Amino acid sequence: MTSKRIIRIVLGIALIPALGWLVPASLWGQATTFPAAAAYVTATPAELESMAEDLASSPDRFGEAGDLLAQAAHKLAVEDAASVALLIRAARLQYFGGALADARANMKEAGWRALGQGSVRVAANAYADAALIAVAQHDNDGAIELGRVVKLLAQWPGVSVADARQIRSRID
Repeated sequence: MTSKRIIRIVLGIALIPALGWLVPASLWGQATTFPAAAAYVTATPAELESMAEDLASSPDRFGEAGDLLAQAAHKLAVEDAASVALLIRAARLQYFGGALADARANMKEAGWRALGQGSVRVAANAYADAALIAVAQHDNDGAIELGRVVKLLAQWPGVSVADARQIRSRID
């Protein structure tokens, strides 16, 4: 084998990955998901919610449905009460889909948004759910920290005695 032939082979092998982006993925035998991903970016919260409801009919797609609901919530203003409801639904679907970290993060965000809107009872219940998810993750320190937040919120002056009892009963 001549040195020119070796150089051509080496250059050819080196150029294949470098030029691979020019060849459509279908020619490489790879499926592309870009159009679907683009649809999620441009979709309205209502459209994302509708897509999530379609996915939620199948238990093995709960996590994906939860992700879509979370995306819908993030497209809404923080002050919008619908964003809290969407995040809570997203977290529940993600929990049952096995995405515990996402479920916990979305539940904590729902609590934070609810608290910002002045809905202390909803916030406390969201943080209680996040604490229970932390227990499922075997994160005792995280569960204790969230439990403290729940207890503080249950003592909030605007929370009724019955609501405070219900909130505390979830973590005791």
